Amino acid sequence: MGCGNGDDKNGDSEASVYGTMASANTMGAVLYAEHLLGSKHEFHEVKMAEGEHRSPKMLAINPFGQVPMFTDKHGSKMGDSTSIIMYLHAQFGGMSESTPHHHWALVMRTDRVYHGGWTSLVYPVMGFAPAPSPEETLCACKQLYRNLAIYFSTFLQGASPFICGESPGPADFAMAPLVFALQHGSVRAATGFVLAANWCRWLEAFCAQVPSSRLLTAADGKSMGELLTTKMPARAVAEVSPEQFVPVPHQPGSERARARLLGVPQSVNAMSVALFGMHLLEDKFEFQPCNVLEGQHQTAEMLALNPFGQVPILEDCDGTCMGETTAILMFLAAKYSVQPNTVELWALSMRTDKVYNGGWATVALPLLEPNTPTLTDSETLARACQDLRTNLEVYANTFLGPTRKFVSGENPGVADFALAPLIFVLRQEAVKLATGFELPERWCHWLLHFEAKVPSSEKLAAWDGESIGEALAIKSEEIKAEEVLHQMEEQEEPVSYTHLTLPTKRIV
Repeated sequence: MGCGNGDDKNGDSEASVYGTMASANTMGAVLYAEHLLGSKHEFHEVKMAEGEHRSPKMLAINPFGQVPMFTDKHGSKMGDSTSIIMYLHAQFGGMSESTPHHHWALVMRTDRVYHGGWTSLVYPVMGFAPAPSPEETLCACKQLYRNLAIYFSTFLQGASPFICGESPGPADFAMAPLVFALQHGSVRAATGFVLAANWCRWLEAFCAQVPSSRLLTAADGKSMGELLTTKMPARAVAEVSPEQFVPVPHQPGSERARARLLGVPQSVNAMSVALFGMHLLEDKFEFQPCNVLEGQHQTAEMLALNPFGQVPILEDCDGTCMGETTAILMFLAAKYSVQPNTVELWALSMRTDKVYNGGWATVALPLLEPNTPTLTDSETLARACQDLRTNLEVYANTFLGPTRKFVSGENPGVADFALAPLIFVLRQEAVKLATGFELPERWCHWLLHFEAKVPSSEKLAAWDGESIGEALAIKSEEIKAEEVLHQMEEQEEPVSYTHLTLPTKRIV
């Protein structure tokens, strides 16, 4: 691996990764690039503390201003660790097999491990986040124990030593930096988290097969291992014992005449998949509502299809089963349409990272999910609205540019279907009434083009009283009624009792 200061000087370089060695997301991409390309890969350290990731040069690679960033000799530029790893596999992975199961594992690495307790435990130890309270640390430990157990049971319980078979593949490289940090003595001493023996064996096998894993331990003082060694606390906390928990084994579904999606019609994630499935498979696709309020997604039958206990869940015609919106969309595109290109893969990831989690969930989700608390702090709400406007603008400039109708070109593709329900929600009156957010005109036009091209999009507005549009129309009327009541209360004059004569005798 060549190293640089941010300038591509090696004319023989096939690809370059930009980031910081102490970042788990950067290191997943670096390890895989080094494994596939060796000396034809360059790493460029980005000086995060000096704001280099926000410099014009870096923003030209990734307008979202995140590391890792990636370029190659073909002119490809992108950000996001998962997208980079998938691109490396497609471009340089040769004959290495990648299955829907592997894609699902790659996505769940971020959804259920990285965001499922890992960041709450590790980043405070590294100094990248404020220290949590003891109660928060205990909660994160328990959450991560559970999620790692389900992940191992779902993706590593077979005869093969790695997620992707006899040799490490994309999901293994993405997981390795996370597991490496969890087995470090500083994390154990500071949090009480003890990595399970099966994961210790997996990491040992990974390092034995991947020479580039040395970069996790030593990189001129900049590696994750070297940083964590400097963070050893003076006194170790008590170890946190994992609760007794046996994950439900993942089982393939039965062969079916039609692919089946289980989910909630008022969920934007379920509807992204539903619209895409209907568009591709027409009458070979069916949507089956799942009553999550009564815990149907946690039944043994549902957990066998998706042990993580989430909806949507896809059960394909051949019995292939999986959860998680992005993984399902990637599977449907690859099997029934075309393999998503570089831009689509990146856009698909940014839909979740920079739109859904970049303001949308704060602004819109409380209107659709009764268990999501409504934001009452006006300053925080205003900041979320502004973040969402900014992220939508960057998304449009990055993936649509000045002339493209859709991310995929003249016709909507997988990334457009993923985004459509989110944009539809933001156009509804209830969102404006509750939050003050107004959908930018550019996105209004985009949605109109999408609706014109996709007949099934009508189900966003009306679907037997269960659609997103119908739910938000009811919410809109409730908000208006509350506002009228509030105005009446403000205008009503207080009743005066000074003129009343009190009774002189007790009334029985």
